[in-house]
Amino acid sequence: MLNIARDSSRVPLVPLVFNIDMGLDDGVAFEGLTHKLLYNPREYESFEIFINASGSEQSLVLEWSYNTQLFKPATIRRMMNEFEFMLQSIVNEPAIKIKDIPLKPLSEIYEKLKLWNDTASDYPKEKVFQDLFYDAVNEYGENTALRFNDQIFSYKNLNETSNQLAALLSDQNVKPGDIIGLAVDRTPEMIIALLAIMKSGAAYVPIDPLYPQKRIEFMLQASSAKILITSNKYKDQFQSAADELLIEDIWPKLSSYPKENIKAKINSNSLAYILYTSGSTGDPKGVQIEHHSLVNFLLSMKKKPGINDRDSLLAITTISFDIAGLELYLPLISGAELVLADAESAKDGRILLEIIENQNISMMQATPSTWRMMIEAGWERKLPIKILCGGEALPKDLADKLVARSGSLWNMYGPTETTIWSAAKQIIADDETITIGRPIDNTQIYILDDYLKALPEGSIGEIYIGGDGVARGYLNRSDLTNERFVDNPFPELSEGKIYRTGDLGKFVEGGEVQCLGRIDHQVKIRGYRIELGEIEQALIKQEGIKEAVVIALQERLVAYVVPDGSGVQATSINNEYNEDLQIQQQLEKWKHGIKDLLPEYMLPRDFVFLKTLPLTPNGKIDRNALPSQCKMLKDE
Repeated sequence: MLNIARDSSRVPLVPLVFNIDMGLDDGVAFEGLTHKLLYNPREYESFEIFINASGSEQSLVLEWSYNTQLFKPATIRRMMNEFEFMLQSIVNEPAIKIKDIPLKPLSEIYEKLKLWNDTASDYPKEKVFQDLFYDAVNEYGENTALRFNDQIFSYKNLNETSNQLAALLSDQNVKPGDIIGLAVDRTPEMIIALLAIMKSGAAYVPIDPLYPQKRIEFMLQASSAKILITSNKYKDQFQSAADELLIEDIWPKLSSYPKENIKAKINSNSLAYILYTSGSTGDPKGVQIEHHSLVNFLLSMKKKPGINDRDSLLAITTISFDIAGLELYLPLISGAELVLADAESAKDGRILLEIIENQNISMMQATPSTWRMMIEAGWERKLPIKILCGGEALPKDLADKLVARSGSLWNMYGPTETTIWSAAKQIIADDETITIGRPIDNTQIYILDDYLKALPEGSIGEIYIGGDGVARGYLNRSDLTNERFVDNPFPELSEGKIYRTGDLGKFVEGGEVQCLGRIDHQVKIRGYRIELGEIEQALIKQEGIKEAVVIALQERLVAYVVPDGSGVQATSINNEYNEDLQIQQQLEKWKHGIKDLLPEYMLPRDFVFLKTLPLTPNGKIDRNALPSQCKMLKDE
């Protein structure tokens, strides 16, 4: 009656069985002999898991049979231990609620959490970002700090110019604590303005001028920006209460202002910037990041993944994406060279490769989509570059390609609300599972259930992050702040709030964290809870598929596929599909391939061929822009 589709790889109705054979021992006796009743292990099992309870009340035996294609021995061993502990907990406290029963002794879970989150590291908590920059200027004054096309700025020159602009801002009645919007193109003036705003004691709102006008106006209004620094190109384009300062007007005046360092009356708890998150539904949220969080992050990154005064970092990320903070500031506190790519170059894989080779770039950060773009542009040769990859999940196939083409590859993880990156892991060729590694300095990661209880390794829950990187909260959104920034249920491990990321994850053996995608990417189809990322990974493993995204539309799973050109060519979604034999044959191969990896209920019913996946301005896959109305190749 349910009309459940048959899948030969899975039991159709009852996958799990719990059987009781207790008491069989009692009716058997052998004169003069001691004996024990044992069951022979079976080579084949009819169910995914079969648990048999045998023995007696005095000696209970639980036997587990399982499908070795679905479960590892270590997983079953963990389940056995957790089940045994659950029984002990109920016997010790019969009135306990199921939700209050931990999977392991709390003391054991806490000990591992304490070990895995042992990230305490001394850093100058009293300093603000510009103090780190001043220190670098004193040590590396004549080194090249910034390169943009043919323009070169030494540390001394960059410092003095930004000091002059900071003095000009003070002359414009900018006071510590004020909010300044910045909407300019990717030029040295952008870097100088960012430094000057912080030196003046103000906090900045980074604005990509190519963002939608209404979004920019919302950011300026919601942040109560006092001044908007922009250029003639964008003059009077954005309606707000902020006074506009045009780069072309103020730059000629800088020479009349002093070059000496400015010490604004702010402290490490003062705001450094307010960054409005993109890609979410509804109005953007302004994340407030304090100076001590930025200082801790940069000094941790300086150690691992690591940077020194001989490095040259290529910056390509829009300033409206928080990860730009690493690209723009990490070199400038380390004596390294910051090479700033303009907006057009940052979108061209061929040009980026030329810059890397011609300017001896040793370090670069980008999203997985950008790294794929560079590989497609013809990157084959191994380059001595340190790769930082983040913003989205790092697929295994892409990781293998990047490891083969670089000096080192680092997988980075962290939401805007915990200051750019909160965990990092160097990926090597032998890694079977891509993890996000361990938390950075003075940062803690927890995997919690719906009741904020800690889960042991191997159990999937939501990722929460605590420590010095946790933001002040959302600007003027106390309701949302209280929802996402919660009291730490483990005050004995760390103080302050922890941030609820909305990401699923688990601790793997040894304490590293595996991120399993967004909770809101988890869907329910015909009663089954499905992780869309698992389907996407199965598709990417198929020959001929370069990229894949899966969404749920009207109780159907839809796969958006970008072919790699080796078989079926990508077809524009605006063109009508026909019953091309080659397409149908390729589709059958893919469907057959993923059937070996996924149960029937996780198989997409519709396939859409795209030339490229739509991206947000931050370089992430824009799921909201995937076409919902188009001709699809259906698997009825």
